[in-house]
Amino acid sequence: SAAAHGFTRPREKRKQTGKSSDATFLGGNPVSWGWSGCNPSRFRPYPRWPPPPEVHESIRAASTHELGTKPKSVMPVRHHPHDVCSVVRLAPNFPEDTSVFSASYGSMNLFLRSRNRGFGWDNTRSGMFGYKISDIAIAPDSKKSELIFVALAEAGLQRSKDGGTIWEPPSVKTNVTEIEVGELKDGKRLAVCAGNQTIMHSTDGGDTWAWLGTADSGVTALALAPNATAKPFIAAGTTNAVMIKNGDRDWRTATVPSPVHCIEFSPDFANDKTIWVGTYGHGLFVSVDAGKSFAPTVGESPILINDIVVAPTWPKCPDIFVATPRDGVPASRDGATTWGKRNLPGAATS
Repeated sequence: SAAAHGFTRPREKRKQTGKSSDATFLGGNPVSWGWSGCNPSRFRPYPRWPPPPEVHESIRAASTHELGTKPKSVMPVRHHPHDVCSVVRLAPNFPEDTSVFSASYGSMNLFLRSRNRGFGWDNTRSGMFGYKISDIAIAPDSKKSELIFVALAEAGLQRSKDGGTIWEPPSVKTNVTEIEVGELKDGKRLAVCAGNQTIMHSTDGGDTWAWLGTADSGVTALALAPNATAKPFIAAGTTNAVMIKNGDRDWRTATVPSPVHCIEFSPDFANDKTIWVGTYGHGLFVSVDAGKSFAPTVGESPILINDIVVAPTWPKCPDIFVATPRDGVPASRDGATTWGKRNLPGAATS
């Protein structure tokens, strides 16, 4: 639930009352919004699928403007979203690629894209179904491929092949809450998604999807080992276990005492076989045998963990950061042996 992730309760949908402080909600796929005050409501209307060509062109024009200039053909988002951001993703090679994506649901139901490190934002929800964005996956080579997926819970899974400007109709129409996408290898690209207890995969970049496995309980996290191929190493978290699939081998399961909220592979996984798991109740766990078993880290980590970030040059740089709902962003400079708090108070979801 949103509360379990440290989110505040989304604002309830309300009918227009004429009061200046009320948002106007117009139905499942919004066509427009009304809000007086400083909320970022000065957008062009959200068109239903398929968006007309003139809207496509205006959004494309807006997405190509340079840092410090304003697009002429579409009104940009004036400032940062005011609703709780449920998902935030940076381009995989950030800051070389300065793209940032942010989604929020509640009164505004936004999907925003910044091409300049977050200084300016465009609304790029055109053609997107549903209202709740549960996850965002950006292809490792997105600077070239511009491939992005969004998991839309009950509305399924959608793909954009132009950096989030235009969204194809749902390729998976069942519940999807988790999505991961790998690199292009030998003409194949792996993507894995999950919703409820079902795990599905695609080896053609999302053109077609097939069943991959069924968990004993709802899937709460997914991860692909670095350099994933058509037969990759996949980890899936549930309410009490971590499921591991190594290529064509059957799934194996290692139990953990609390629900899994996030999974992170070591950047040097091919050599050190290390996987970290963040739980909601017992803190950070680690496996050094490619997921056969998990144990608490040596240092006492926060017990509620929403996300994990490991230094990309691990193990040369042994830094690990965790996002928490109560303690901000604690960090370890020695591979999770000891922890210190960064100067980032408040709830951190990613």
